[in-house]
Amino acid sequence: MTTSVRNRNLKKSYAKKKKSLVTVDDVFLMTELFNRKAWNQYVGYESVFDAYVATLGRMTDPEKVLFIDLTEHFLWIMDYTVDIVTQLNRILNQFNNYQDYYVIRCIEKAEQRKSKSSGVVLYEIKNPVVQRQLFKPVHILNSTSDLKKLKNISNSLFILVDDFVGTGQTADDCMRDLIQIQPTIAGKMVVMCIKTISSGLLF
Repeated sequence: MTTSVRNRNLKKSYAKKKKSLVTVDDVFLMTELFNRKAWNQYVGYESVFDAYVATLGRMTDPEKVLFIDLTEHFLWIMDYTVDIVTQLNRILNQFNNYQDYYVIRCIEKAEQRKSKSSGVVLYEIKNPVVQRQLFKPVHILNSTSDLKKLKNISNSLFILVDDFVGTGQTADDCMRDLIQIQPTIAGKMVVMCIKTISSGLLF
Protein backbone atom coordinates (compact mmCIF):
# COMPACT_ATOMS: atom_id res chain seq x y z
CA MET A 1 0.00 0.00 0.00
CA THR A 2 1.49 3.34 -1.03
CA THR A 3 1.70 6.26 1.38
CA SER A 4 -0.90 8.28 -0.55
CA VAL A 5 -3.41 5.41 -0.50
CA ARG A 6 -2.80 4.86 3.22
CA ASN A 7 -3.34 8.57 3.88
CA ARG A 8 -6.66 8.50 2.00
CA ASN A 9 -7.75 5.49 4.03
CA LEU A 10 -6.83 7.24 7.26
CA LYS A 11 -8.82 10.30 6.22
CA LYS A 12 -11.89 8.20 5.44
CA SER A 13 -11.57 6.24 8.68
CA TYR A 14 -11.52 9.32 10.91
CA ALA A 15 -14.06 11.26 8.86
CA LYS A 16 -16.63 8.46 9.33
CA LYS A 17 -16.37 8.42 13.12
CA LYS A 18 -19.44 9.90 14.78
CA LYS A 19 -19.13 12.87 17.13
CA SER A 20 -15.66 13.56 15.77
CA LEU A 21 -14.84 17.15 14.85
CA VAL A 22 -11.62 16.11 13.14
CA THR A 23 -11.51 17.19 9.53
CA VAL A 24 -9.81 15.43 6.66
CA ASP A 25 -7.25 18.24 6.62
CA ASP A 26 -6.52 17.66 10.34
CA VAL A 27 -5.71 14.02 9.72
CA PHE A 28 -3.61 14.89 6.70
CA LEU A 29 -1.62 17.53 8.62
CA MET A 30 -1.00 15.16 11.53
CA THR A 31 0.03 12.38 9.15
CA GLU A 32 2.49 14.69 7.45
CA LEU A 33 3.81 15.85 10.82
CA PHE A 34 4.39 12.28 12.04
CA ASN A 35 6.16 11.45 8.79
CA ARG A 36 8.30 14.58 8.91
CA LYS A 37 9.42 13.94 12.49
CA ALA A 38 9.98 10.23 11.61
CA TRP A 39 7.65 9.16 14.44
CA ASN A 40 6.04 6.72 12.03
CA GLN A 41 9.21 4.63 12.33
CA TYR A 42 8.64 3.97 16.04
CA VAL A 43 7.11 0.67 17.09
CA GLY A 44 3.51 1.18 18.17
CA TYR A 45 3.32 4.75 16.87
CA GLU A 46 -0.23 4.09 15.58
CA SER A 47 -1.77 4.31 19.05
CA VAL A 48 0.01 7.62 19.67
CA PHE A 49 -1.19 8.90 16.32
CA ASP A 50 -4.77 7.89 17.19
CA ALA A 51 -4.51 9.72 20.52
CA TYR A 52 -3.24 12.87 18.80
CA VAL A 53 -6.07 12.83 16.28
CA ALA A 54 -8.68 12.15 18.97
CA THR A 55 -7.33 15.12 20.94
CA LEU A 56 -7.66 17.34 17.88
CA GLY A 57 -11.30 16.31 17.65
CA ARG A 58 -12.04 17.94 21.01
CA MET A 59 -10.43 21.27 20.12
CA THR A 60 -11.51 24.52 18.54
CA ASP A 61 -9.70 25.72 15.42
CA PRO A 62 -7.37 28.12 17.32
CA GLU A 63 -6.57 25.36 19.81
CA LYS A 64 -5.75 23.00 16.94
CA VAL A 65 -3.28 25.51 15.51
CA LEU A 66 -1.52 25.81 18.87
CA PHE A 67 -1.59 22.04 19.44
CA ILE A 68 0.00 21.29 16.06
CA ASP A 69 2.61 24.03 16.59
CA LEU A 70 3.54 22.59 20.00
CA THR A 71 3.74 19.11 18.50
CA GLU A 72 6.16 20.44 15.88
CA HIS A 73 8.51 21.35 18.73
CA PHE A 74 7.91 18.20 20.77
CA LEU A 75 10.82 15.79 21.26
CA TRP A 76 9.86 12.12 21.45
CA ILE A 77 12.65 9.88 22.75
CA MET A 78 12.06 6.15 22.45
CA ASP A 79 15.33 4.88 23.90
CA TYR A 80 17.10 6.56 26.82
CA THR A 81 19.98 4.08 27.00
CA VAL A 82 22.58 5.90 24.88
CA ASP A 83 21.84 9.28 26.47
CA ILE A 84 21.95 7.84 29.98
CA VAL A 85 25.32 6.16 29.43
CA THR A 86 26.74 9.32 27.84
CA GLN A 87 25.55 11.61 30.64
CA LEU A 88 26.61 9.29 33.47
CA ASN A 89 30.06 8.73 32.03
CA ARG A 90 30.48 12.48 31.61
CA ILE A 91 29.76 12.95 35.32
CA LEU A 92 31.95 10.02 36.37
CA ASN A 93 34.84 11.47 34.37
CA GLN A 94 34.41 15.02 35.57
CA PHE A 95 34.03 14.05 39.23
CA ASN A 96 36.53 11.20 39.24
CA ASN A 97 38.01 11.89 42.67
CA TYR A 98 35.19 10.26 44.61
CA GLN A 99 35.29 6.75 45.99
CA ASP A 100 31.59 5.92 45.73
CA TYR A 101 28.83 7.10 43.41
CA TYR A 102 25.16 6.89 44.35
CA VAL A 103 22.24 7.40 42.02
CA ILE A 104 18.84 8.51 43.31
CA ARG A 105 15.69 9.90 41.70
CA CYS A 106 15.41 13.66 41.39
CA ILE A 107 12.04 14.01 43.06
CA GLU A 108 10.52 16.01 45.89
CA LYS A 109 9.88 14.28 49.22
CA ALA A 110 6.12 14.68 48.86
CA GLU A 111 6.21 12.89 45.48
CA GLN A 112 8.33 9.91 46.56
CA ARG A 113 5.49 7.37 46.43
CA LYS A 114 4.21 8.53 43.05
CA SER A 115 5.19 7.13 39.70
CA LYS A 116 7.33 9.76 37.98
CA SER A 117 9.48 9.85 34.86
CA SER A 118 12.61 9.99 37.02
CA GLY A 119 11.79 6.41 38.00
CA VAL A 120 12.11 5.35 34.36
CA VAL A 121 15.63 6.77 34.22
CA LEU A 122 16.59 5.04 37.47
CA TYR A 123 15.17 1.75 36.15
CA GLU A 124 17.26 2.09 32.99
CA ILE A 125 20.42 2.66 35.03
CA LYS A 126 19.77 -0.64 36.82
CA ASN A 127 19.94 -2.38 33.45
CA PRO A 128 23.11 -4.56 33.22
CA VAL A 129 23.58 -3.28 29.66
CA VAL A 130 23.97 0.25 31.04
CA GLN A 131 26.04 -0.86 34.02
CA ARG A 132 28.62 -2.56 31.81
CA GLN A 133 29.18 0.63 29.80
CA LEU A 134 29.93 2.87 32.77
CA PHE A 135 33.50 3.89 33.56
CA LYS A 136 32.90 3.34 37.28
CA PRO A 137 30.31 1.37 39.26
CA VAL A 138 27.33 3.24 40.67
CA HIS A 139 25.09 2.29 43.59
CA ILE A 140 21.34 2.61 43.20
CA LEU A 141 19.28 4.23 45.95
CA ASN A 142 15.63 3.34 45.43
CA SER A 143 14.32 5.81 47.98
CA THR A 144 15.32 8.28 50.68
CA SER A 145 15.05 5.39 53.14
CA ASP A 146 18.15 3.91 51.50
CA LEU A 147 19.88 7.27 51.93
CA LYS A 148 19.20 7.26 55.67
CA LYS A 149 20.97 3.90 56.02
CA LEU A 150 24.27 5.14 54.60
CA LYS A 151 27.00 5.66 57.21
CA ASN A 152 30.28 6.91 55.77
CA ILE A 153 29.63 9.14 52.76
CA SER A 154 32.51 11.58 53.20
CA ASN A 155 33.97 10.56 49.84
CA SER A 156 30.75 9.94 47.93
CA LEU A 157 28.99 11.75 45.09
CA PHE A 158 25.21 11.66 44.74
CA ILE A 159 23.74 11.83 41.25
CA LEU A 160 20.12 12.97 41.09
CA VAL A 161 18.56 11.65 37.88
CA ASP A 162 15.55 12.77 35.87
CA ASP A 163 14.49 12.67 32.24
CA PHE A 164 13.81 16.40 31.94
CA VAL A 165 14.67 19.57 33.83
CA GLY A 166 12.68 22.71 33.08
CA THR A 167 12.94 25.55 35.57
CA GLY A 168 15.15 23.53 37.91
CA GLN A 169 12.75 24.02 40.82
CA THR A 170 12.13 20.30 41.36
CA ALA A 171 15.87 19.63 41.45
CA ASP A 172 16.37 22.48 43.91
CA ASP A 173 13.57 21.19 46.18
CA CYS A 174 14.93 17.65 45.96
CA MET A 175 18.41 18.79 47.06
CA ARG A 176 16.95 20.64 50.02
CA ASP A 177 14.95 17.56 51.04
CA LEU A 178 18.00 15.30 50.81
CA ILE A 179 20.11 17.68 52.87
CA GLN A 180 17.45 17.62 55.60
CA ILE A 181 17.61 13.83 55.63
CA GLN A 182 21.40 13.59 55.41
CA PRO A 183 23.10 16.97 56.12
CA THR A 184 26.57 15.71 55.15
CA ILE A 185 25.35 15.30 51.57
CA ALA A 186 25.52 19.07 51.02
CA GLY A 187 28.01 19.99 48.29
CA LYS A 188 28.19 16.40 47.02
CA MET A 189 25.25 16.36 44.61
CA VAL A 190 24.94 16.77 40.86
CA VAL A 191 21.85 16.60 38.68
CA MET A 192 21.76 14.41 35.58
CA CYS A 193 18.95 14.69 33.05
CA ILE A 194 18.35 13.47 29.53
CA LYS A 195 17.10 16.78 28.19
CA THR A 196 16.64 20.31 29.50
CA ILE A 197 15.60 23.71 28.19
CA SER A 198 18.22 26.41 27.66
CA SER A 199 16.04 29.00 29.40
CA GLY A 200 15.72 26.93 32.58
CA LEU A 201 16.54 28.71 35.82
CA LEU A 202 19.91 28.07 37.45
CA PHE A 203 19.68 26.82 41.04
